[in-house]
Amino acid sequence: MTSNLNVFDFYEHEDRSLEYVLENILSDQSIDGSDNEFQHLQREYNSILLNGCDCISSKFGCLECHGRNYKWFAETGELVLDTDNSVDLIYECSSSCKCEPSKCTNRLVQKGPRAKLKIVHSNLFKSKGLFSSDHIPKGGFICEYAGEIISRKEAHNRLKKYEQNLDNYILFMTERIKEGHDKSSTTTIIDPTKRGNIGRYLNHSCNPNCEVRSVRIDCPIPKIGKFY
Repeated sequence: MTSNLNVFDFYEHEDRSLEYVLENILSDQSIDGSDNEFQHLQREYNSILLNGCDCISSKFGCLECHGRNYKWFAETGELVLDTDNSVDLIYECSSSCKCEPSKCTNRLVQKGPRAKLKIVHSNLFKSKGLFSSDHIPKGGFICEYAGEIISRKEAHNRLKKYEQNLDNYILFMTERIKEGHDKSSTTTIIDPTKRGNIGRYLNHSCNPNCEVRSVRIDCPIPKIGKFY
C-alpha cells in the first residue's frame, strides 16, 4: 500500500549495497501457498485503518480521544513520550482524522527520525552504532525500526543464512491483547538487514537506554518506535 504519510528522513546508508527505506515495506518473498501468515500480511499491508478523530478546534483533543501518550517538552520544543501515562500500543492520528496535521499533538513517529543522528563505528559492539550529536530528552523519539515485514517462516529461513555471517537484525515484536476473558497475541517481524532505515544501527543491549512502542497510524501492521 502506498503510504499517505509525509516522512521527513534525509539519512542514507554508507554501504551502497543496502537499500534505504523510509518506513516498513512488505517483503517481496516468493508467495508460498503454504505460508498462510504471509498471505495474511499481504491483506493487512494493503488495508487502512478508518477510525479517526473529529477534533477540529483543540489540538489537545486528539490526546484526549487517542490517549495521552505524548506530552510537550518546552525545553527542546518537541513532543516526547509520556512515560507516566503511555501504553505499549499507541494510535497516532492519521489521514482519517479531521485534525490539522501541523497543529496535532498526536503525530510524532509518522514524521520521521529526529535530526542529528549519526552512524559511528562502536568499539564496544565491534560494529556500527547509532549516536546523537544533540541531547535527547527523556521520552524523545529517536526513529522507527523500519525494514521488510516478513512471516515467521521467512524469518526462520533468513536466520539460518544470517547465522553464517553472525549478522542478525531481525526484530520480533509480540503484542498480547486481552478483551474480557479472551486473550490473543499478534507478532510483527521486521528485517532491515538488506532494506531498512537508520534504525538498523541501534544495537541490542542487556542494559538498554531506549524504550520500544508499537505505533499504528493508517495501517493495521504497527510501526516499531524507538524512544529514549
